[in-house]
Amino acid sequence: MHVQVDLDQAIVYLADAEDTHRLLVVVSGSESRDAVERVLGDAGSIDLDDPDHAWVSIGWLRTKGGAVAGGAWGDRFDALLRHADEDGHLSDDRTLVRAPVEWTLNEEEGEEID
Repeated sequence: MHVQVDLDQAIVYLADAEDTHRLLVVVSGSESRDAVERVLGDAGSIDLDDPDHAWVSIGWLRTKGGAVAGGAWGDRFDALLRHADEDGHLSDDRTLVRAPVEWTLNEEEGEEID
């Protein structure tokens, strides 16, 4: 599954929820530090840890994924979280999971995100 952050549309949504084998954050759109901060701030569910990783709200993932995938999705998601925990990718309070970030940005602006 991946969390899609569309900077041009200023939206964040869960895509491919059925695929609980990995979690990825995909950021697309116009390259702008202001756009990244604005969209992620408005969403309130993701916080960039560094340019390559983000913390994603587990509660947000459960809400969005369960609504889309239903059925045994919760059990598969719990397995993903157990794996993340084993790798040290859960926050201390266990409300966030760390995921890699993939950037697919338009480079028209030329502003580097770091």
